[in-house]
Amino acid sequence: MKLRRVLPSLVMTTILVVAAAVSLGMPDWKLASQYLFGNFPTEQAALAVAVLVCWSVIVMVAITSIALSVTAATEAQMVHRRWARATMFVAAGAVLLGVGTLHHSGTGYSMCCGTQAQHVAEAQQLAESR
Repeated sequence: MKLRRVLPSLVMTTILVVAAAVSLGMPDWKLASQYLFGNFPTEQAALAVAVLVCWSVIVMVAITSIALSVTAATEAQMVHRRWARATMFVAAGAVLLGVGTLHHSGTGYSMCCGTQAQHVAEAQQLAESR
């Protein structure tokens, strides 16, 4: 195995994983399971599932990219696999961009649908006291 075959994949994989860690953080398993198995999914739980799916895509792209680099036997296979790797990284980057945008534009607090019952009660008390 030649290092020059594997090094570009390792560099791109590292960049992708670091970008995901910075923009998304680690997945919240508890919120994701609340969305999948709970009675009433919240916006935060749906976002946690999207982050989990994004991380799954990134891990699959990383494993596939490194595997394609390691198993390339000839230079012709390497050129063909470069296009495959490039396509995978562009797709993973697009997924990361979309989920990262949702993650950063999502609201951290919502009074919708009674999910924050304590805050709704406080708002009612404030409204009644005026």
